[in-house]
Amino acid sequence: MLNSITKDLKHYARNLTVLVAEDDLFVAEEIQQMLGMFFKKVYLAHNGIEALEIYKKKTCDIVLTDLEMPRMGGVELAKEIRILSKEQTIFVNSGYIDKYVIDLIDIGIQGLFLKPFKTEEFFQKLLVHCENIQLKKEMEKYKGLISEMARKIEEPVLAKSKVTLNTILREEENNSLEKYIENFGKETKVDYDYWKYISEDVVDLNTEFEETINNISLKGLTKFSKDELSFILSKYSDSLKLIPHMGRMSDVFKNGAITFEDLDLNKHKFSSDEILHLLEYLYDDIMNFFEVVFIDKTTENINYLADSLDSSIIQIKCKLGLIQLEEEDLELF
Repeated sequence: MLNSITKDLKHYARNLTVLVAEDDLFVAEEIQQMLGMFFKKVYLAHNGIEALEIYKKKTCDIVLTDLEMPRMGGVELAKEIRILSKEQTIFVNSGYIDKYVIDLIDIGIQGLFLKPFKTEEFFQKLLVHCENIQLKKEMEKYKGLISEMARKIEEPVLAKSKVTLNTILREEENNSLEKYIENFGKETKVDYDYWKYISEDVVDLNTEFEETINNISLKGLTKFSKDELSFILSKYSDSLKLIPHMGRMSDVFKNGAITFEDLDLNKHKFSSDEILHLLEYLYDDIMNFFEVVFIDKTTENINYLADSLDSSIIQIKCKLGLIQLEEEDLELF
């Protein structure tokens, strides 16, 4: 399992940078060497002030900070960084998390690790966020492309000739979005508004899903978080309806949305840790799906991806006590 995670981490982190704030020189160098095997660049600071100075000068995709440091602690550092960037991914690695939990929740950090952290868990959470960051960057490229397409569509000459998005795309042989659209069939008509909606919405949904899981890890599954999950999964479903040949995947997301919508927290008993673990697997499935479809631009494994996502939702239903499976059915999972 660890070998698989590290292999994927090398792939997704190879173009990313990370800032490490740690006052223990031995631990700092150890983390720097470890992350250096995966990330393009690892910046190292030994207190919050030094880390903030580096952050203002460098591009940092991920920040990993200790809490108790000289000159400026991790909580203060995270607050300062959050002022500069509301989207910054921030992890906390410390042996004294309990007394800072409320502050960390308010700041909206993405992950908590107790010293000494478990290597597999640490790499797994890093991998999830690296995938998400990489997806955001890819989607930003698409947003720029779509804006350019919109500009062309709005030009008077093009408007008079009623040029469609597909017509414009065919004029650019090397355009990756054209190749992606062609994967769905050359006879398929793809509306510009659909693509604009999807490209802007998907990244936001991934971030919201990730933040909801982090809140559940801190507070457990509450009415608010279950409603958030239902809403997010429903939005995924609505977005995928706009894409040709994505009907089944849309239905799978809708099934997930209904699962949490129908859940009665007072009636059904379950282990929060088990649900959290399954939600992390579900998130991995979602990220894998969007990587294949929106980054790799292929539809070859759509049915397999839909089956995997559906399996994750069925397992969640079982743990929540919403359904019961026979032993032969459970063996399939």
